[in-house]
Amino acid sequence: MRVKLNSLHDSAWDQEWLETSILLNCNGRRRPARTHGALSRLRHMRIKCGEKSQFDAFFDIVTKILSPDFITPHGYSRTFSTMKSQEIFNSMGVAVAPLADLGCPIFLYAGALLGYQRSGELIGHDDDIDIGVFLGDCSDSEVPQLWLEYKQKLANAGLLKDDEIQANKTIFKLKTDFPVAVDLFPAWTQQGRFSVFPYSFGELDLQTLFPLKSFGQDPLMLPLSPEALLEQSYGDSWRVPDPLFHLNWPKKMKIFHKLVNFNYAL
Repeated sequence: MRVKLNSLHDSAWDQEWLETSILLNCNGRRRPARTHGALSRLRHMRIKCGEKSQFDAFFDIVTKILSPDFITPHGYSRTFSTMKSQEIFNSMGVAVAPLADLGCPIFLYAGALLGYQRSGELIGHDDDIDIGVFLGDCSDSEVPQLWLEYKQKLANAGLLKDDEIQANKTIFKLKTDFPVAVDLFPAWTQQGRFSVFPYSFGELDLQTLFPLKSFGQDPLMLPLSPEALLEQSYGDSWRVPDPLFHLNWPKKMKIFHKLVNFNYAL
């Protein structure tokens, strides 16, 4: 069906083709990241044509097809809206406590930080917890090796799943008894400028985010100014929930090329 559909692609009915492609993927639970991006692109196309109501109606169909799952860039999965999200949120500090022994400060990041700053809880349409790991002050060229060494510490402490140890991925997944995935992202400073993969590359100064501050989930901390990091990462509209926010990964891969073009397999 995919091969046949691709052969029928015509710019004259691009929106209808895109809708059909999305429905095919959702029914088969295939290509989640690409489908999530296609939904975001379709919304933009419909709004540009003054057809937001058409998109909203189509998105309702997608939601019903996937229920009780939802589509995220990570896959078709249960989101926090179907879980006891407040209990999960209140248990984060305990879940990541073993990281305190590895020597690097950790802080709430990305979608998890976004939810906390908006409402004090996890985002309903999200499905994992994002944590930044501060590697210290170093050059961009030194970061990949330091991040690999941190992965080795995780492995030595039994904090990586077996399939993660040999995986060549920039984002590390923490092994826990937690009911949701916990993703780890490298962060560092160079000459007073702060970077964290994949959103921020030297746009913010150190004093904006450090010293980290407690929010009752130690050893997990908060940036000194979470709003500054969120605005830099998501733009001025970060306070408005958007289940179809889609990161421009190809652009970020170019910016963080030294980090992503490194072998992290142990």
